[in-house]
Amino acid sequence: MNAAPVVVGVNEAAGTRSAVLWAAHEARLAQTSLLIVHSPTLPAAGTPPGLLHAALRARDDVGRSVLEASTVLARAYQPEVAVNVLLSHADPAQILIDLSAEAQLLVLGSRPDSMEEMSLLASKRLLVSAHAHCPVLLLGPVSTFSPPQDVSRVVVGVADTKAGRAAMAYATAEAARRKVALHLVRWEKASPDDVVQQRHGMAANPAGPLGVEVLRIRSQHPGLTVTADCAAGDPAELLPHCSDSSTILVIGCRHSDDHWSTRLGPVATSVVHRNRGVVVVIGYSSFLSA
Repeated sequence: MNAAPVVVGVNEAAGTRSAVLWAAHEARLAQTSLLIVHSPTLPAAGTPPGLLHAALRARDDVGRSVLEASTVLARAYQPEVAVNVLLSHADPAQILIDLSAEAQLLVLGSRPDSMEEMSLLASKRLLVSAHAHCPVLLLGPVSTFSPPQDVSRVVVGVADTKAGRAAMAYATAEAARRKVALHLVRWEKASPDDVVQQRHGMAANPAGPLGVEVLRIRSQHPGLTVTADCAAGDPAELLPHCSDSSTILVIGCRHSDDHWSTRLGPVATSVVHRNRGVVVVIGYSSFLSA
């Protein structure tokens, strides 16, 4: 049985190049194939029927060019990775959600500079993240200029929920696979004077939940560097600052049964809107199906 592929959505935007590079790198790490997907935008509403066929054909021609350029880029960067392409006429967000059911990772490019495009893309990113069946890797502005091999640590927000535990399991596996440090971040409702700053991966109270988690991970992965911090504050405000060019930030989210909902929870939504580097959004259901 073939391993589930890494899927990347591409378009004509500048961020597509980085998304393809990251997706190809992830496919090589996972020793699997890469599927590059493009869904052309439909002709403008009101296009005369006599011109509609020509307009659709022109959009398909552009789409094939986008897929061809992305394929050349991926093969040049990771020659050993098998690359497949799909030109879809479905809604871009929906086709990615559908394909995520058979994927191990879904990669989306960084946000554009235009506020109008940013608003549109942000809603698509939230929609896909809310309903994807596998982890979703989202590039931020600084990751556009950072090669995948520059990652030096994986950071995960610690939460005692199903999605939080899934995020912890994913982050631990990623840090071990990449041979980089794992850093745990937990927020407590406490005054700053009560906050324990963990500088060596251990809490002042080693029996505390974060210290126990560090010991558990170290026992399972003896060669893995594990550190942690416990801080006071709003994680929705503070966690996006953990996203930088050398970091993969992993966050858990809650998925919605409402097909149109983009609700991920306040922390995940804040990070998706404001991430600067690479963020992996993972829900409990997506972890089980990945």
